[in-house]
Amino acid sequence: MNYGKQAAGLLVLAALLGGCSSTPEGEPREDGTFTAENVLQAAEHTHHYWREKLINAETLRLYAPDKYITMMESWLRADSLYRDIEMSPELAKQSYSLFSSETYLDRFNAEISVVDHNYQELEYLQRVANDVLAPAMTQMDYLMSIDAGEHYHSEFARLDRFYAALFSEVAKGDISKAKDEQKEFLSRARSLEVRVIKRIYIAPQEQTLRELRRQDVRYLAPISYAR
Repeated sequence: MNYGKQAAGLLVLAALLGGCSSTPEGEPREDGTFTAENVLQAAEHTHHYWREKLINAETLRLYAPDKYITMMESWLRADSLYRDIEMSPELAKQSYSLFSSETYLDRFNAEISVVDHNYQELEYLQRVANDVLAPAMTQMDYLMSIDAGEHYHSEFARLDRFYAALFSEVAKGDISKAKDEQKEFLSRARSLEVRVIKRIYIAPQEQTLRELRRQDVRYLAPISYAR
């Protein structure tokens, strides 16, 4: 009987001790101190992550300009919200608008979600377009390397618009049309390439030859060599 009473007493003691330690060390307290700190740290991590990730995001504009613009506009809003929260941490849980229960932190996370969604879509379009439009991209890179726009500004500008339209077709999911249009683009691009190469390398030689002919070098040269 005494043994039973002792056992019961131990169970009660264990239950009491368990109740005292039911809140793990380091978890948020009821006063919200740790919760606020963790929330701000999470926002800081998210902000830093996207700030670094978007540094070179300009290269994604080509694949879908509208998605790129939407992404960057949301990022600017998210960045502004983060700066506000960073300066006044108490704003994190305060209403962002008089007409909504959404907090500053909620709005920040919503803008980041838009950034994330559009970034993923742009990366997907980049992978598809880089495969489908590889010939056009290679040709365009070459035209830019020989400064085609400097030599034939109007023609290059029209070709550049055509080039952008190819990516628009990919963004719309019309891969077949993008491939067909790419053939026409390559034809025009190579025609412009020939004109640029001729202007760079052949035209100066032709001009030199005309100058020599005007100076009658054709007839004077043999005499000079004889001397």
